Amino acid sequence: MELLLYILFGVTVVLVLVIIYLLIRRKKYTRERFAFYSIFLLASMAGLFVSHIFTDNSFVIIIYKILNKCFDLNLQIPYTDWTGKAWSLVIYFIFASTIFGIFKTWSGGKSDEDLKAKEMHKEMTYVEALIRSFKSFNIEIVNEVRKNIPEKGTDFTYFNISQDWHTQVKEIFSFISTQYQITKENWHSEQNIYISKYDTSDIAIFCTLTKPADEIIQEKINFLTQYYHDKEFKKIIVAIQNHSVLKEERIIGGFNVEFRYKHELLCNIVKFDEYFDFIRSEFDDKEITSGDELKLKDIYVEQSAVTHISKESKKQKKEIANIEEFILKWANNKKTGKHIALLGEYGQGKSVLSLKIAYELIKSKSDRIPIIIELRGKSPKNETLLDILASWASRFNINAKAVEKLLEEGKLVVILEGFDEMDLAGDKYARRLHFKRLVEFMRYEKSKVLITGRPNLFFDTNEMEEFLAINQDINNLFYCTAVILKHLSLEQIKMALRNVNEAIREEMLNILQEEKRNTNFKDLISRASTLYQASIIWDKLDKQNINSASVINQFIKHSYQRQVEKFNTIGRTGIEPILTIKEREYFTLGIAVFIIKNDSYSNQISNHSLIEVILKLFYNMPEEVSNDHVNSILLSKRLADDPHKIETIFNDVRASGILVKDLTKNNYFKFAHKSFLEFLFAFYFSHYKYQNNDYYTKVVNSITNSLNMQDIYKIELTDEIIQFISELLLERNNKTFKENELAKKLLKVVLPSKLINSYPRIFLHKHFRVTINALSIGILFLIFLNVITYKDFFSSGKYILFLLIMFLPVVYFHQIIQFSKIRQPMKIWHKTCKASIKDDCIHSVICDKTIEYILGDSVNDKIGFEYIIKKIKNFILRNKG
Repeated sequence: MELLLYILFGVTVVLVLVIIYLLIRRKKYTRERFAFYSIFLLASMAGLFVSHIFTDNSFVIIIYKILNKCFDLNLQIPYTDWTGKAWSLVIYFIFASTIFGIFKTWSGGKSDEDLKAKEMHKEMTYVEALIRSFKSFNIEIVNEVRKNIPEKGTDFTYFNISQDWHTQVKEIFSFISTQYQITKENWHSEQNIYISKYDTSDIAIFCTLTKPADEIIQEKINFLTQYYHDKEFKKIIVAIQNHSVLKEERIIGGFNVEFRYKHELLCNIVKFDEYFDFIRSEFDDKEITSGDELKLKDIYVEQSAVTHISKESKKQKKEIANIEEFILKWANNKKTGKHIALLGEYGQGKSVLSLKIAYELIKSKSDRIPIIIELRGKSPKNETLLDILASWASRFNINAKAVEKLLEEGKLVVILEGFDEMDLAGDKYARRLHFKRLVEFMRYEKSKVLITGRPNLFFDTNEMEEFLAINQDINNLFYCTAVILKHLSLEQIKMALRNVNEAIREEMLNILQEEKRNTNFKDLISRASTLYQASIIWDKLDKQNINSASVINQFIKHSYQRQVEKFNTIGRTGIEPILTIKEREYFTLGIAVFIIKNDSYSNQISNHSLIEVILKLFYNMPEEVSNDHVNSILLSKRLADDPHKIETIFNDVRASGILVKDLTKNNYFKFAHKSFLEFLFAFYFSHYKYQNNDYYTKVVNSITNSLNMQDIYKIELTDEIIQFISELLLERNNKTFKENELAKKLLKVVLPSKLINSYPRIFLHKHFRVTINALSIGILFLIFLNVITYKDFFSSGKYILFLLIMFLPVVYFHQIIQFSKIRQPMKIWHKTCKASIKDDCIHSVICDKTIEYILGDSVNDKIGFEYIIKKIKNFILRNKG
């Protein structure tokens, strides 16, 4: 029996060491691997617990017996009563809870199944992980997801896509028309001829590298008439690889001979007419917002940029006066191997510039066809390049394989638009795999790739340079040049406002040139998107306190109002919109919160999810939301007799102009601009933190209950959302704070009070922590050296003192863990303070006020909070920029 216990003890110790190793190297192992070892650890510990209950052999007693047996120490073995056994159960329960807690919050490597579950906004259960580990443990070792991560960075080699010319001919003609019936079996290698059919007619295709002389063609005709005299060849095609000439036809030896050249053939394998019309319409004809009459061509202005230079580079930043001209010159340049990453903040016009580049290349009939692939909501790591091309091509009834052929042959400019909106873009692991796949577009030797997005998606500059292949190493075959869009200059702003009402234009420009208000206002309207929005709703803005949040807020309200006015201009009596402005605002706000809750980086929601959200919001809608109805009739009563009420609301919400159909994915919707989504969540957040029992508090609480928003700080907030939150917080506090109220007022809003007051302050005192830790280690040392030899140690009550002393460090470390959760609240708080305090020593002021708030009246007790103060100071120093 004792031998079995020793084995069980040894297994437990080994498994504990394995678990510790897995935790230390968690990036190298999956959740399933952790579950596999942890279940055996829990089982062996359960065996030791059972032995303690029934044989009086506890973990400590087994250690004593091993020491006595191995080292002949003759230590007195302490035995326990039922109180000690009860504590053994408690300790086992705590240990098991820790194991399950680590599993649930696993931050290490992830398997394909784990990632798929996360993409579906689910969590892999412990049982599911165990089943997978038992079924495919060996396979998982070989095919762990970590193997997919390039250890040496991006692969800078080209794909090997070389093919014989006759193989290319077969492929190209099959793309041109399915009526060509060309097979490998009909290839005559000696004569370089395919004997084929076009529909029901016999044809022959002669494959050659250069244009042949008439004598050679006559030889091929003689071959055909001698060996295929039973066929009536309607046409003989000469497919020529090395010349760029238009096709021509001649009669040679009584046969109709058609000369086709590779360049000309490639130009005919895809009909881009529908796509070209779409691009022209998007730029020339489509209203930016319905009813406001302005098109992109009316407000578009040429922008400037600056090149990004890495820290290691000795080159200087290069100013680019006209980024459109720069990119068009690059696109038309025959030289390959260089690609462009177009980077810019929200609202700077990256999407519009991408559209304008495509528009100009189409208009100038460039040799390269621009294709805009929107990355919104896509998961490139789970797709092949052909899948990504197919998602674009299917919209225009284009053969994706033919598009891939054009990519191989250098006939495309691939524009990958909006990398910051990819699925799971906030997860560094998934992000790495996404970009690894996208960079493969650059691995075609003749390709040209333009990729656009917000640079703040990346953790730091090093990550950005690695993921986007921003590297000009001479050993690499290709690289990416990053260009950063600059804010609009005064002249560019004037140009962008050329079609705006003259009085509005002059007032905006006058305010811009006022020195005192230049900085904030210029930052706002020097972004193409918010400049347009501000011009549309200029008369409704508070000119004294204008910021991005106020502009977008008014613009969204303007869109709601436009929807109501549409019904007023229909020309029929008795017609009213399904939803009032407040009701439409309520549903739109709830939809935005749902999208951010699931993925704060992706601006996308499926048809099914949209209906599901509307259903939840409808049945939790406060009565006050319908107060603006002309007869104050509740929405539930107005739609009581409608059997399709949810679909009716769904149709009205998506017709508001704020939500639009996402053309990159079937049955998906998006917010017309990502900044709308980010602002709406910031609006929700600011009212969620301020509970004033007003109208919006009721709306926000209803949304919170409908969507089960348990902990708002678990959501990863983007920098843009935090910017909007800070602007809204300032607006709710009369635009600015007095210095003596700054920290207390702000921190009470953004920082959960339990993080400040959850435990007595003595636990954070430096001398107290040192003393407690020393005592705890000392008592453990005494126990294991058998200095404490009381047989009745556990029954005498001494264990209570021991557990109390051991518990205090646990409390201390728990407090530290609690304060690690303040990262996002602190970012919001710091940004708001920076926007409010006009002081050269802003960071010192903020830090002092924070410490004053945390310590309250006990100003002299700072030493008890030196850990928190250190954290705050470090945070402020890191965010000085």
